[in-house]
Amino acid sequence: MSVPARPGYTLAEVLLVLTLLGLLLVLAAPVLDTVGYRMNNAVHEVGGELAAAQRLAVVRGHDIVVAFDTSRRAVRIHDDRDNDRRVGPGEPLRWVALPAGVRFGRGAAPPHPWLGPEAVGWTKRQDGLPAVVFHRSGSASAMGGFYLVSERGARERRPQDARAVVIDRATGRVSVWRFTGSRWEVEL
Repeated sequence: MSVPARPGYTLAEVLLVLTLLGLLLVLAAPVLDTVGYRMNNAVHEVGGELAAAQRLAVVRGHDIVVAFDTSRRAVRIHDDRDNDRRVGPGEPLRWVALPAGVRFGRGAAPPHPWLGPEAVGWTKRQDGLPAVVFHRSGSASAMGGFYLVSERGARERRPQDARAVVIDRATGRVSVWRFTGSRWEVEL
C-alpha cells in the first residue's frame, strides 16, 4: 500500500519566492517615508508632556510653567509651588529633549491659522524663554502653541514635515496638528 503524495512546494520554489520578496523589499525600502512617522511620534510625545503638565497643575493645586528652549531643543517643566513664576529653591525642574532629527520651527509650512509665524508663540517668559503657565483650574495663561519640523523638512523645504501643538487658553486642552502639504489638519 503506497502513501498518497501530499501537495506542497519544493525547496527551490520557496527559495525563489523569498528571493523575489527580498528584491521587492530592497526596491521599496527607499520609498518608505519614516520621517513622517518620527514627526508624528515627536509631536505626540511633546504634546503628551504638555497635557501631563496641565493635569499636574490641577492635581497639585498650583502653577506648572512649561518653557521652551529652542536652542537646546528642549522643553523645561517647572513645578512652581509658590506660583511666582520664578524657579525657586526646592521647586523641581524637569527637561524633556526633542527627539533626534526634530527641532522647533515650521520649515516651509505656512503659519497655522491660530498661531503666529514664530517657532514658539507665547509672549510670557521665564528666565528669558517663551513659556506657558498651566493654572490649578486647568486653564493656560494664554492661547498659543509651537511648531516642530524635521531636520529634513527645514533643510529641503518639505512643508509636510511640519507639526503644530496648540494650547487652548480656557481649558488648557492640547491639540496636535499636521500640515498635509496644502492645509493644517487636526490629529484625533
